[in-house]
This record gives sequence, C-alpha cells and structure tokens, in this order.
Amino acid sequence: MVKSNENRASGPSFVGVGYLDETNVDRKYHESENDCRQVTMSIKLPCVEDVAEYVNNDDIFCLLYGEMWCRQLFATTSSPTLMQRIHSWRNYVNLFELLLTGMLSIQLPYQWLWDMIDEFVNQFQSFCHYRASEIKTEQDVAILKLRHRALSVKCVLSLLQAFVSKSSIIQILERAEDSGLQLLTATTEDVRTGRSSSNVLNVLGYFSMVGLLRVHCLLGSYRTGLGCLDLIDISKQGFYTSLVPTHVTTVYHYGFANLMLGRYADAIHEFNNFLVHIFKNKQPQQDSPQILNKIEQMYALLAICVSLCPQRQLIDKNVYSQLMDKYGEKMSRMLRYDDESFALYQDLLSYAWPAFNTPFAPNSGHQNQIFDNVRFFFAQMKWQYCFFFLSFILYIVQEGRARYDDDDEVEEELSTAYPAFFINHNQLEAVIVNMLKLKLK
Repeated sequence: MVKSNENRASGPSFVGVGYLDETNVDRKYHESENDCRQVTMSIKLPCVEDVAEYVNNDDIFCLLYGEMWCRQLFATTSSPTLMQRIHSWRNYVNLFELLLTGMLSIQLPYQWLWDMIDEFVNQFQSFCHYRASEIKTEQDVAILKLRHRALSVKCVLSLLQAFVSKSSIIQILERAEDSGLQLLTATTEDVRTGRSSSNVLNVLGYFSMVGLLRVHCLLGSYRTGLGCLDLIDISKQGFYTSLVPTHVTTVYHYGFANLMLGRYADAIHEFNNFLVHIFKNKQPQQDSPQILNKIEQMYALLAICVSLCPQRQLIDKNVYSQLMDKYGEKMSRMLRYDDESFALYQDLLSYAWPAFNTPFAPNSGHQNQIFDNVRFFFAQMKWQYCFFFLSFILYIVQEGRARYDDDDEVEEELSTAYPAFFINHNQLEAVIVNMLKLKLK
C-alpha cells in the first residue's frame, strides 16, 4: 500500500510497486478506477512530479501512475496538445521497456494490463488522425520532424511484437491444449513461493497479439492481422474472454477482418457466437458506452455479412430476432441489385468499421491508401453480386428447363415472362459481360 502521509496530494489512492500489498492490488486498482470516474469532472489528478516525493521517487510506481494519469488526461480532454501526446508516448515507451526486461516481480490485474495495451493503441490511433487533419502550425510540423519516431507505425508494431517475443507466448500457447489460462498466468502464491516471478510479461504478450490484430485492421492489413491470432481459437472460450473489453475487441476486429477478406461465413459465425454469449451472460461492463457501441457495430457488420452471404442456419434465433428488429427493413432492400442497395451497404459499413489510420504524414501522396482499400471492398462486393447472379441463371437453366422441357405450354409461358430463362450459352455470356460493364465501370 502507499505509505500514509497526511500532506500528500488529494485524489484517488493508487498503489505503488514498492508499497504494494499483492493480495489487494486488484481491488485497489478497480477502486482507483472508480474514484477516477467519480472525480473526473471536479478534481484534476495530481501530476507524476507532485506524487513522486510521497513514494520516494519510486521509478516503477511513477511510470505506472503516469500511465493512469495520461489515460485520464486523454479521457477527459477532447483534443490533447501535441506535446501531451508525445509526453504520454514517452511514458509508455519507458514503461514498456521496463516491463520487457522481465524484472518486475509483481502481480498486476488483468484489467490494468489490458488497459495499458488498449490505451496505447487508442493513442496511436488518435495521433494518426491528429497528424493527418489537425496539424496546421509550423511549430507543430517542426516538432514532428524532431520527434518523427513518436507514435510511428514501426515503433508501435515493434513494441507490441516485442511483448509477444519476450513473453514466449507463442510457445506457451503451443503447449496449451485448453485455453492456456493456467500456463499463461502466475498466481500470487506462485510469486510468494518463488515458483513464478510475475504474470505481467505473459499477459501483456497475450494482449499484444490482440493489439497487433487491431493495429493491422486500422492499417488495412487484414490477412496479417488474422495471422497474429493463429494460436488463439476464437471459436472457443479462452483467456481473451476473461475480460469483456478484450472479448469485444478481439471478436469485433477478427470478424471485421474476415468480412473485408470476403470470408463472410467465418465472420457470421464469430459475431453470432459473441452476441449469443452477451445475450446469455449479462455483465456490468457491458453497460459502458464503448461496449454498447461496439455491440451495435457488430450487429451492423452482421447485417452486411448475412446480406452478402445468406446463412440463416449459422445464426441463433435470439440474435436473428434482434438483427431483424434493427436492420430487417434495410436488409430486404440490400438484397436488390441496384444503386440504392450499394448506398445502404456503404452507410452501414461507414457506421460499423473502425476509424482507419493512415501511417503516412500529410502531403506524402499516400493519404488515400485506406480509401483505396475500402473501394476495393465495394468492387469485391459487386463481383460477389455478379457471381450470385450467374449462379441463379445457371440454376434456372439447369433445373428449370429440365423440369419443363416436355411441357410446351409452360415453356412458352415462361419464355415470354422470363426471356433469360431459355437463352443459350452465347446469349448468357453476353448478358454477363454487359452486366459487368454496367455495374463495374
């Protein structure tokens, strides 16, 4: 516990490594988080320098407290300054480099460790948008030239990958036949008896795999992102389901990546499994605005997947009922092959996709990379429609003509109502070519 001091700065009571009662750290972290939410609008948290003297300038404590302080700053400030962003980045780099040494003999709550990775990616995402749209002064440009490594794509990916490598999480998951929960974590008793030094590096390595998936999705590298989770079976309960925010982030980005790659059935399967889990296992964290928003986005993505790849048998009846209530009317209109249906697809996708990042600086000539990726998806979607149309025509030609071949009266009636029903192969090819020219121009 933090040493008592009657004159210490007011605010939430955080815990430091050198003053830590390991049996209470999880409870104290959540108490501190709740305190932070309660005082967010009325009390400004003391900065690291003001707190350091009360913990004898403990480096580890100051870095951990600094991470929480920066997280609160970004949560309560609509637009942090460039120097605040760089200061937070520097604190994360120093903290992560310390944790990567594996010399921290302590247990930290899973939620705190996830918050570190999640906020690190959040700030990278925010910085990319800031750099692309908000930098207008020469001073900002000069600072960025001097600090060009700050929050760069290469550094972000390198730090996350370093946790995966240093933690040996790949080897741990390869040995684990189940979820790997027991192999992944160390208990407080393990730490006290010397059988294990810490749970920090292993858990951060695991969460960094999810962080890498998210970063690659933000950059449009969907296949690479999915490869980061090769050893995590998303179809089963595992360590990633131990926290609601981790579960939501993993399934959302995994499903979105599959959608963008045209693997609609895989996306449907995972979205459905998660929404069934949420429906049956109500937890307090699900009521947070961020979680609720991600759930709504999943329903929108599920509507897109089902419209492109009708797989009613893959969806639970309760999930399907909710889906119809939310998007039933739009889905019926999306089944038409016209401009209105494409506009509906675009509206839903614009609402449900993540806020894409561009790794390039302004005026670099590469600002449209993400938009090119999105345009590719819509082109792929139109090709999908073409194949559906072709399959439908071939089905009619094969099944319909065989059924009515001997009935001249029915054949004449059908040929009048549906001219394409009786076209020959050359005519069918011409129809498809004309359709492609019309819709893919």
